[in-house]
Amino acid sequence: MSKHIYKFIESNLPADNFAGIPVVPVTIRNTGDFSLGTMVWAIVDTGSTNSFIDVLVAELLRTTVAGNLQTSGVSGTERKPTCNLQLSNEALDGNWVEIVAGIIDCRHPNVQAILGRDFLDIFKSITYSGKDETIVFDFQAD
Repeated sequence: MSKHIYKFIESNLPADNFAGIPVVPVTIRNTGDFSLGTMVWAIVDTGSTNSFIDVLVAELLRTTVAGNLQTSGVSGTERKPTCNLQLSNEALDGNWVEIVAGIIDCRHPNVQAILGRDFLDIFKSITYSGKDETIVFDFQAD
């Protein structure tokens, strides 16, 4: 596996102003699906235990609800439906990681997912550099 460097969102997505919030491309597919998957843009959220996908992506992938997830945030506590997915990015060199993702309304035209620690913890390190405007994913093999 490898190390991959992403430039901050200003160089990744047109007409957005997230002011340095790390957003990276990730490929998503249903568990058990052997297609190439669908590429989406995802916010890297090291403070989130779980990953989430937008309801429109869930519909596009034809996911089935696998259960529910209790979430909490500034607006309170809610239950969100979940689905089983596989995720991959350049640092995984074509390998896939299975997760149970919450389904939410991202409410943004250019961000379709949130990567939480259930996905991020497979990496040896994730280095955020405000000065260099990069985020580095370094994979740690099992």
